[in-house]
Amino acid sequence: EGVLRQVAELANRSSVVIYSVDTRGTKALGITAADNLQPSGPGKRVPGTEMLNRSALIALNNRSSSLQDARGGMSLLAKQTGGTLTSNSNDLGLARVLEDQTGYYVLGYRPSNEAFNRSFHRIKLRVTGSGLTLRTREGFYGLSSNDVSQVNGTTREQMAAALASPFGADQIEVHMTALFANAQSGSFIRSMVYLNPSDLNFTKEADGSRSAKLRLASILFDVDGGVVEQVEQDRALKLPAKDYERATREGLVYQLDVPAKKPGSYQLRIAVRDTGSTKIGKAAQLIDVPALATNKLALSGITLSTDAETSRPVEESPQSKSAAASTIANLAMRRFRSSSNLYYGYVVYLGNAKKLTDVPALLTEVKLFRDGQLVYNGGPKPVDTTGQTDFERISAAGGLRLNSLSPGAYVIQVTVKDKAGARAEATQLIDFEVIP
Repeated sequence: EGVLRQVAELANRSSVVIYSVDTRGTKALGITAADNLQPSGPGKRVPGTEMLNRSALIALNNRSSSLQDARGGMSLLAKQTGGTLTSNSNDLGLARVLEDQTGYYVLGYRPSNEAFNRSFHRIKLRVTGSGLTLRTREGFYGLSSNDVSQVNGTTREQMAAALASPFGADQIEVHMTALFANAQSGSFIRSMVYLNPSDLNFTKEADGSRSAKLRLASILFDVDGGVVEQVEQDRALKLPAKDYERATREGLVYQLDVPAKKPGSYQLRIAVRDTGSTKIGKAAQLIDVPALATNKLALSGITLSTDAETSRPVEESPQSKSAAASTIANLAMRRFRSSSNLYYGYVVYLGNAKKLTDVPALLTEVKLFRDGQLVYNGGPKPVDTTGQTDFERISAAGGLRLNSLSPGAYVIQVTVKDKAGARAEATQLIDFEVIP
Protein backbone atom coordinates (compact mmCIF):
# COMPACT_ATOMS: atom_id res chain seq x y z
CA GLU A 1 0.00 0.00 0.00
CA GLY A 2 2.90 2.33 0.70
CA VAL A 3 4.12 2.12 -2.90
CA LEU A 4 0.62 2.84 -4.24
CA ARG A 5 0.24 5.85 -1.98
CA GLN A 6 3.57 7.14 -3.20
CA VAL A 7 2.39 6.70 -6.82
CA ALA A 8 -0.84 8.57 -5.97
CA GLU A 9 1.17 11.36 -4.34
CA LEU A 10 3.38 11.74 -7.40
CA ALA A 11 0.32 11.65 -9.67
CA ASN A 12 -1.34 14.42 -7.66
CA ARG A 13 1.75 16.57 -7.83
CA SER A 14 1.78 16.09 -11.61
CA SER A 15 -1.98 16.82 -11.94
CA VAL A 16 -2.63 13.25 -13.16
CA VAL A 17 -5.99 11.58 -12.53
CA ILE A 18 -6.02 7.77 -12.50
CA TYR A 19 -9.07 5.84 -13.73
CA SER A 20 -8.95 2.17 -12.69
CA VAL A 21 -10.68 -0.74 -14.45
CA ASP A 22 -11.22 -4.23 -13.05
CA THR A 23 -11.07 -6.27 -16.28
CA ARG A 24 -12.41 -9.46 -14.65
CA GLY A 25 -15.96 -8.38 -15.50
CA THR A 26 -19.04 -9.37 -13.54
CA LYS A 27 -18.20 -11.79 -10.75
CA ALA A 28 -20.77 -14.12 -9.17
CA LEU A 29 -20.57 -14.00 -5.37
CA GLY A 30 -23.36 -16.45 -4.68
CA ILE A 31 -23.27 -20.17 -4.06
CA THR A 32 -21.77 -22.30 -6.81
CA ALA A 33 -21.76 -26.03 -7.53
CA ALA A 34 -18.30 -26.24 -6.01
CA ASP A 35 -19.51 -25.07 -2.59
CA ASN A 36 -20.22 -27.57 0.18
CA LEU A 37 -23.87 -27.16 1.20
CA GLN A 38 -24.11 -30.07 3.62
CA PRO A 39 -25.72 -29.03 6.92
CA SER A 40 -23.25 -28.20 9.69
CA GLY A 41 -25.20 -30.38 12.12
CA PRO A 42 -28.02 -32.95 12.13
CA GLY A 43 -31.21 -31.26 11.04
CA LYS A 44 -29.95 -27.71 11.64
CA ARG A 45 -31.93 -25.09 9.78
CA VAL A 46 -32.18 -21.33 9.79
CA PRO A 47 -35.87 -20.46 10.14
CA GLY A 48 -37.28 -18.80 7.02
CA THR A 49 -34.12 -19.38 4.91
CA GLU A 50 -32.38 -22.04 2.86
CA MET A 51 -30.45 -24.62 4.83
CA LEU A 52 -26.85 -23.34 4.95
CA ASN A 53 -23.96 -24.65 6.95
CA ARG A 54 -21.15 -22.67 8.50
CA SER A 55 -18.64 -23.71 5.82
CA ALA A 56 -20.84 -22.31 3.06
CA LEU A 57 -21.23 -18.99 4.88
CA ILE A 58 -17.49 -18.76 5.40
CA ALA A 59 -16.89 -19.53 1.70
CA LEU A 60 -19.28 -16.75 0.67
CA ASN A 61 -17.65 -14.29 3.04
CA ASN A 62 -14.13 -15.22 1.89
CA ARG A 63 -15.14 -14.88 -1.77
CA SER A 64 -16.48 -11.39 -1.20
CA SER A 65 -13.48 -10.33 0.90
CA SER A 66 -11.03 -11.71 -1.67
CA LEU A 67 -12.72 -9.74 -4.44
CA GLN A 68 -12.62 -6.52 -2.42
CA ASP A 69 -8.98 -7.05 -1.48
CA ALA A 70 -8.02 -7.59 -5.13
CA ARG A 71 -9.62 -4.27 -6.03
CA GLY A 72 -8.09 -2.43 -3.10
CA GLY A 73 -5.08 -1.08 -4.97
CA MET A 74 -7.13 0.05 -7.97
CA SER A 75 -9.68 1.71 -5.70
CA LEU A 76 -7.00 3.50 -3.71
CA LEU A 77 -5.32 4.98 -6.79
CA ALA A 78 -8.63 6.20 -8.20
CA LYS A 79 -9.84 7.62 -4.90
CA GLN A 80 -6.59 9.35 -4.04
CA THR A 81 -6.26 11.05 -7.45
CA GLY A 82 -9.89 11.98 -8.10
CA GLY A 83 -10.61 9.26 -10.64
CA THR A 84 -13.15 6.44 -10.69
CA LEU A 85 -13.07 2.64 -10.44
CA THR A 86 -15.03 0.56 -12.95
CA SER A 87 -15.72 -2.86 -11.45
CA ASN A 88 -18.23 -5.71 -11.51
CA SER A 89 -19.09 -4.88 -15.11
CA ASN A 90 -18.45 -6.52 -18.45
CA ASP A 91 -18.01 -3.01 -19.87
CA LEU A 92 -14.51 -1.56 -19.48
CA GLY A 93 -16.07 1.81 -18.74
CA LEU A 94 -14.09 3.68 -21.39
CA ALA A 95 -17.19 5.61 -22.53
CA ARG A 96 -17.70 6.80 -18.97
CA VAL A 97 -14.11 7.91 -18.68
CA LEU A 98 -14.27 9.79 -22.00
CA GLU A 99 -17.54 11.43 -20.99
CA ASP A 100 -15.90 12.47 -17.75
CA GLN A 101 -13.28 14.34 -19.78
CA THR A 102 -15.71 16.28 -21.97
CA GLY A 103 -16.80 18.90 -19.46
CA TYR A 104 -15.25 19.75 -16.14
CA TYR A 105 -13.56 22.49 -14.15
CA VAL A 106 -10.30 21.98 -12.30
CA LEU A 107 -9.80 23.97 -9.10
CA GLY A 108 -6.44 24.24 -7.41
CA TYR A 109 -4.66 26.26 -4.80
CA ARG A 110 -1.16 26.79 -3.51
CA PRO A 111 -0.82 25.97 0.21
CA SER A 112 1.10 28.27 2.53
CA ASN A 113 4.59 27.41 3.76
CA GLU A 114 3.14 26.36 7.12
CA ALA A 115 1.43 23.42 5.38
CA PHE A 116 4.77 21.77 4.57
CA ASN A 117 5.12 20.20 8.01
CA ARG A 118 5.42 16.57 6.74
CA SER A 119 1.90 15.66 7.93
CA PHE A 120 -1.20 14.76 5.90
CA HIS A 121 -3.66 17.58 5.21
CA ARG A 122 -7.21 16.63 4.27
CA ILE A 123 -9.18 18.56 1.65
CA LYS A 124 -12.94 19.04 1.76
CA LEU A 125 -14.99 20.80 -0.92
CA ARG A 126 -18.71 21.47 -1.24
CA VAL A 127 -20.80 22.68 -4.17
CA THR A 128 -24.13 24.44 -3.81
CA GLY A 129 -25.33 24.40 -7.42
CA SER A 130 -27.61 21.68 -8.74
CA GLY A 131 -26.60 19.23 -11.45
CA LEU A 132 -22.93 19.31 -10.47
CA THR A 133 -20.77 16.39 -9.42
CA LEU A 134 -17.74 17.00 -7.24
CA ARG A 135 -14.74 14.75 -6.94
CA THR A 136 -11.61 15.71 -5.09
CA ARG A 137 -8.39 14.20 -3.89
CA GLU A 138 -8.45 13.26 -0.24
CA GLY A 139 -5.60 15.59 0.59
CA PHE A 140 -1.87 16.03 0.39
CA TYR A 141 1.26 15.39 2.40
CA GLY A 142 3.18 18.41 3.60
CA LEU A 143 6.33 17.42 1.74
CA SER A 144 8.31 19.26 -0.87
CA SER A 145 8.81 17.73 -4.32
CA ASN A 146 12.41 16.89 -3.40
CA ASP A 147 11.21 15.04 -0.29
CA VAL A 148 8.78 12.94 -2.34
CA SER A 149 11.20 12.03 -5.11
CA GLN A 150 14.08 11.24 -2.76
CA VAL A 151 14.84 7.53 -2.51
CA ASN A 152 15.67 6.33 0.99
CA GLY A 153 17.04 3.09 2.35
CA THR A 154 20.11 0.99 1.70
CA THR A 155 21.28 0.07 -1.79
CA ARG A 156 19.75 -3.38 -1.44
CA GLU A 157 16.43 -1.90 -0.28
CA GLN A 158 16.37 0.58 -3.17
CA MET A 159 17.04 -2.18 -5.71
CA ALA A 160 14.46 -4.48 -4.11
CA ALA A 161 11.83 -1.73 -4.23
CA ALA A 162 12.56 -1.04 -7.92
CA LEU A 163 12.33 -4.73 -8.84
CA ALA A 164 9.19 -5.41 -6.80
CA SER A 165 7.26 -2.41 -8.12
CA PRO A 166 5.25 -2.89 -11.35
CA PHE A 167 5.98 0.74 -12.17
CA GLY A 168 9.06 1.76 -14.10
CA ALA A 169 12.18 3.50 -12.80
CA ASP A 170 13.49 5.80 -15.52
CA GLN A 171 16.33 7.81 -14.03
CA ILE A 172 18.65 5.69 -16.20
CA GLU A 173 17.62 4.73 -19.74
CA VAL A 174 17.61 0.92 -19.82
CA HIS A 175 16.63 -1.44 -22.65
CA MET A 176 16.80 -5.22 -22.54
CA THR A 177 16.68 -8.22 -24.84
CA ALA A 178 16.20 -11.47 -22.90
CA LEU A 179 16.75 -14.79 -24.71
CA PHE A 180 16.27 -18.38 -23.56
CA ALA A 181 19.22 -20.74 -24.05
CA ASN A 182 20.53 -24.08 -22.86
CA ALA A 183 24.09 -25.33 -22.36
CA GLN A 184 25.80 -28.27 -20.70
CA SER A 185 25.35 -26.56 -17.33
CA GLY A 186 21.57 -26.19 -17.80
CA SER A 187 18.99 -23.72 -19.07
CA PHE A 188 19.28 -19.97 -18.50
CA ILE A 189 17.94 -16.63 -19.68
CA ARG A 190 20.59 -14.34 -21.14
CA SER A 191 19.86 -10.63 -21.01
CA MET A 192 21.67 -8.02 -23.06
CA VAL A 193 21.13 -4.80 -21.10
CA TYR A 194 21.61 -1.45 -22.84
CA LEU A 195 22.49 1.63 -20.75
CA ASN A 196 22.64 5.26 -21.81
CA PRO A 197 26.06 6.53 -20.61
CA SER A 198 24.80 10.11 -20.34
CA ASP A 199 22.65 8.97 -17.39
CA LEU A 200 25.67 7.56 -15.50
CA ASN A 201 28.08 9.33 -13.17
CA PHE A 202 31.55 8.88 -14.69
CA THR A 203 34.65 10.01 -12.83
CA LYS A 204 37.58 11.32 -14.87
CA GLU A 205 40.88 9.65 -13.90
CA ALA A 206 44.39 11.14 -14.10
CA ASP A 207 45.18 9.17 -17.28
CA GLY A 208 42.10 10.57 -19.06
CA SER A 209 39.99 7.43 -18.68
CA ARG A 210 36.50 7.43 -17.19
CA SER A 211 35.26 5.11 -14.47
CA ALA A 212 31.86 4.30 -12.99
CA LYS A 213 30.40 1.76 -10.60
CA LEU A 214 27.09 0.00 -11.18
CA ARG A 215 24.93 -2.56 -9.45
CA LEU A 216 22.84 -4.88 -11.59
CA ALA A 217 20.01 -6.88 -10.07
CA SER A 218 17.46 -9.18 -11.66
CA ILE A 219 14.41 -11.04 -10.47
CA LEU A 220 12.44 -13.77 -12.26
CA PHE A 221 8.69 -14.08 -11.54
CA ASP A 222 6.51 -17.05 -12.48
CA VAL A 223 2.92 -16.76 -13.74
CA ASP A 224 1.63 -16.64 -10.14
CA GLY A 225 3.93 -13.77 -9.21
CA GLY A 226 6.26 -15.97 -7.17
CA VAL A 227 9.98 -15.22 -7.13
CA VAL A 228 11.89 -17.99 -8.93
CA GLU A 229 15.43 -16.63 -9.22
CA GLN A 230 17.38 -13.55 -8.16
CA VAL A 231 20.83 -12.46 -9.39
CA GLU A 232 22.81 -9.41 -8.23
CA GLN A 233 26.21 -8.26 -9.43
CA ASP A 234 28.46 -5.25 -8.88
CA ARG A 235 30.24 -3.94 -11.98
CA ALA A 236 33.23 -1.59 -12.08
CA LEU A 237 33.60 0.11 -15.45
CA LYS A 238 36.77 1.82 -16.66
CA LEU A 239 36.92 3.16 -20.21
CA PRO A 240 39.93 4.71 -21.98
CA ALA A 241 39.23 8.12 -23.50
CA LYS A 242 38.51 6.74 -27.01
CA ASP A 243 36.19 4.05 -25.71
CA TYR A 244 34.37 6.57 -23.53
CA GLU A 245 33.75 8.85 -26.52
CA ARG A 246 32.43 5.91 -28.52
CA ALA A 247 30.26 4.81 -25.60
CA THR A 248 28.63 8.24 -25.35
CA ARG A 249 27.61 7.90 -29.01
CA GLU A 250 26.62 4.24 -29.12
CA GLY A 251 25.76 3.24 -25.57
CA LEU A 252 26.88 0.50 -23.20
CA VAL A 253 25.71 -3.11 -23.09
CA TYR A 254 26.06 -5.53 -20.19
CA GLN A 255 25.30 -9.23 -20.22
CA LEU A 256 23.48 -10.88 -17.33
CA ASP A 257 22.53 -14.57 -17.09
CA VAL A 258 19.70 -15.86 -14.88
CA PRO A 259 19.17 -19.63 -14.30
CA ALA A 260 15.90 -21.06 -15.67
CA LYS A 261 15.53 -24.45 -14.03
CA LYS A 262 11.91 -25.24 -14.90
CA PRO A 263 9.84 -24.76 -18.10
CA GLY A 264 7.08 -22.19 -18.05
CA SER A 265 6.21 -18.56 -18.67
CA TYR A 266 8.10 -15.92 -16.72
CA GLN A 267 8.60 -12.19 -16.35
CA LEU A 268 12.18 -11.00 -16.00
CA ARG A 269 12.85 -7.61 -14.42
CA ILE A 270 16.27 -5.98 -14.33
CA ALA A 271 17.27 -2.88 -12.36
CA VAL A 272 20.50 -0.89 -12.68
CA ARG A 273 21.75 1.51 -9.99
CA ASP A 274 24.54 4.01 -10.54
CA THR A 275 26.61 4.06 -7.37
CA GLY A 276 27.85 7.61 -7.88
CA SER A 277 24.49 9.30 -8.41
CA THR A 278 22.15 6.66 -6.84
CA LYS A 279 20.01 6.86 -10.00
CA ILE A 280 18.03 3.72 -10.89
CA GLY A 281 16.71 2.43 -14.20
CA LYS A 282 14.64 -0.65 -14.95
CA ALA A 283 13.46 -2.88 -17.79
CA ALA A 284 11.20 -5.94 -17.97
CA GLN A 285 10.31 -8.65 -20.48
CA LEU A 286 8.07 -11.71 -20.69
CA ILE A 287 9.78 -14.93 -21.78
CA ASP A 288 8.86 -18.59 -22.26
CA VAL A 289 11.15 -21.43 -21.18
CA PRO A 290 10.39 -24.62 -23.17
CA ALA A 291 10.58 -28.17 -21.82
CA LEU A 292 13.69 -29.82 -23.25
CA ALA A 293 13.38 -33.22 -21.58
CA THR A 294 10.93 -34.42 -24.22
CA ASN A 295 11.33 -35.91 -27.67
CA LYS A 296 10.34 -32.61 -29.30
CA LEU A 297 11.97 -29.67 -31.03
CA ALA A 298 12.64 -26.43 -29.16
CA LEU A 299 14.38 -23.19 -30.10
CA SER A 300 16.53 -20.73 -28.23
CA GLY A 301 15.90 -17.02 -28.43
CA ILE A 302 16.92 -15.30 -31.68
CA THR A 303 19.93 -12.99 -31.66
CA LEU A 304 19.89 -10.09 -34.12
CA SER A 305 22.79 -7.96 -35.31
CA THR A 306 24.23 -6.20 -38.33
CA ASP A 307 27.45 -8.13 -37.78
CA ALA A 308 27.58 -11.84 -38.54
CA GLU A 309 29.97 -12.52 -35.64
CA THR A 310 27.90 -10.86 -32.90
CA SER A 311 24.68 -12.48 -34.15
CA ARG A 312 25.96 -15.98 -33.39
CA PRO A 313 23.52 -18.13 -31.40
CA VAL A 314 23.27 -17.84 -27.63
CA GLU A 315 25.88 -20.13 -26.13
CA GLU A 316 27.43 -20.64 -22.74
CA SER A 317 30.05 -18.00 -21.97
CA PRO A 318 31.24 -15.91 -19.01
CA GLN A 319 28.36 -14.02 -17.43
CA SER A 320 30.24 -10.78 -16.93
CA LYS A 321 30.53 -8.82 -20.16
CA SER A 322 30.32 -5.21 -21.23
CA ALA A 323 30.86 -3.54 -24.56
CA ALA A 324 30.67 -0.15 -26.23
CA ALA A 325 30.11 -0.89 -29.89
CA SER A 326 27.07 -0.33 -32.08
CA THR A 327 27.02 -3.95 -33.27
CA ILE A 328 26.86 -5.18 -29.68
CA ALA A 329 24.36 -2.49 -28.69
CA ASN A 330 22.05 -3.72 -31.44
CA LEU A 331 21.75 -7.02 -29.59
CA ALA A 332 19.95 -5.20 -26.80
CA MET A 333 18.23 -2.37 -28.69
CA ARG A 334 17.20 -4.36 -31.80
CA ARG A 335 17.29 -1.15 -33.87
CA PHE A 336 18.88 -1.33 -37.33
CA ARG A 337 19.39 1.07 -40.22
CA SER A 338 17.68 0.29 -43.51
CA SER A 339 21.05 0.42 -45.30
CA SER A 340 22.42 -2.54 -43.31
CA ASN A 341 22.17 -6.32 -43.50
CA LEU A 342 20.42 -8.16 -40.69
CA TYR A 343 21.98 -11.36 -39.36
CA TYR A 344 20.12 -13.73 -37.05
CA GLY A 345 21.22 -16.76 -35.06
CA TYR A 346 19.52 -19.39 -32.91
CA VAL A 347 19.96 -22.91 -31.52
CA VAL A 348 17.76 -25.93 -32.24
CA TYR A 349 17.34 -28.25 -29.26
CA LEU A 350 16.53 -31.91 -29.95
CA GLY A 351 15.30 -33.99 -27.05
CA ASN A 352 17.01 -37.37 -26.66
CA ALA A 353 19.34 -36.56 -29.55
CA LYS A 354 22.11 -38.64 -27.98
CA LYS A 355 20.27 -41.72 -29.21
CA LEU A 356 20.49 -40.58 -32.84
CA THR A 357 22.61 -42.67 -35.18
CA ASP A 358 22.12 -40.42 -38.24
CA VAL A 359 22.52 -36.68 -38.70
CA PRO A 360 19.09 -35.08 -38.08
CA ALA A 361 17.39 -33.62 -41.15
CA LEU A 362 15.85 -30.26 -40.26
CA LEU A 363 14.08 -27.61 -42.32
CA THR A 364 13.93 -23.94 -41.36
CA GLU A 365 11.58 -21.26 -42.66
CA VAL A 366 12.02 -17.55 -41.96
CA LYS A 367 9.17 -15.06 -42.29
CA LEU A 368 9.01 -11.32 -41.75
CA PHE A 369 5.88 -9.48 -40.60
CA ARG A 370 4.87 -5.85 -40.25
CA ASP A 371 1.60 -4.92 -38.53
CA GLY A 372 0.59 -8.57 -38.77
CA GLN A 373 1.08 -8.66 -42.54
CA LEU A 374 3.58 -11.00 -44.18
CA VAL A 375 6.26 -9.00 -46.03
CA TYR A 376 8.85 -11.75 -46.60
CA ASN A 377 8.87 -15.54 -46.77
CA GLY A 378 12.19 -17.27 -47.30
CA GLY A 379 10.60 -20.67 -47.87
CA PRO A 380 11.78 -23.95 -46.30
CA LYS A 381 15.53 -24.52 -46.37
CA PRO A 382 17.69 -27.25 -44.81
CA VAL A 383 19.54 -26.44 -41.58
CA ASP A 384 23.28 -26.69 -42.17
CA THR A 385 24.78 -29.15 -39.67
CA THR A 386 28.23 -29.31 -41.30
CA GLY A 387 30.95 -29.71 -38.67
CA GLN A 388 28.51 -29.95 -35.77
CA THR A 389 28.75 -32.92 -33.43
CA ASP A 390 26.36 -31.97 -30.61
CA PHE A 391 22.98 -32.84 -32.09
CA GLU A 392 21.20 -31.90 -28.86
CA ARG A 393 22.11 -28.29 -29.65
CA ILE A 394 22.37 -27.43 -33.34
CA SER A 395 23.43 -23.89 -34.18
CA ALA A 396 21.78 -22.15 -37.14
CA ALA A 397 22.04 -18.69 -38.68
CA GLY A 398 21.06 -16.60 -41.67
CA GLY A 399 20.76 -13.08 -43.00
CA LEU A 400 18.35 -10.61 -44.62
CA ARG A 401 18.79 -7.39 -46.59
CA LEU A 402 16.96 -4.46 -45.04
CA ASN A 403 17.33 -2.02 -47.94
CA SER A 404 13.92 -2.96 -49.36
CA LEU A 405 12.11 -2.32 -46.06
CA SER A 406 10.58 1.00 -45.06
CA PRO A 407 11.24 2.28 -41.52
CA GLY A 408 9.01 0.79 -38.85
CA ALA A 409 8.50 -2.13 -36.45
CA TYR A 410 8.89 -5.71 -37.71
CA VAL A 411 8.71 -9.26 -36.35
CA ILE A 412 10.96 -12.04 -37.57
CA GLN A 413 9.61 -15.58 -37.19
CA VAL A 414 11.73 -18.71 -37.40
CA THR A 415 10.09 -22.13 -37.71
CA VAL A 416 12.10 -25.35 -37.67
CA LYS A 417 10.61 -28.72 -38.66
CA ASP A 418 11.88 -32.25 -38.34
CA LYS A 419 11.97 -33.58 -41.91
CA ALA A 420 11.25 -37.07 -40.62
CA GLY A 421 8.22 -35.74 -38.74
CA ALA A 422 9.17 -37.44 -35.47
CA ARG A 423 9.62 -34.20 -33.50
CA ALA A 424 7.00 -31.99 -35.17
CA GLU A 425 8.11 -28.33 -35.25
CA ALA A 426 9.05 -25.33 -33.10
CA THR A 427 8.65 -21.59 -33.66
CA GLN A 428 10.39 -18.56 -32.18
CA LEU A 429 9.76 -14.83 -32.78
CA ILE A 430 11.45 -11.53 -31.99
CA ASP A 431 10.63 -7.95 -32.87
CA PHE A 432 12.99 -5.25 -34.15
CA GLU A 433 12.91 -1.77 -35.61
CA VAL A 434 14.19 -0.47 -38.96
CA ILE A 435 15.29 3.18 -38.89
CA PRO A 436 16.37 5.48 -41.76
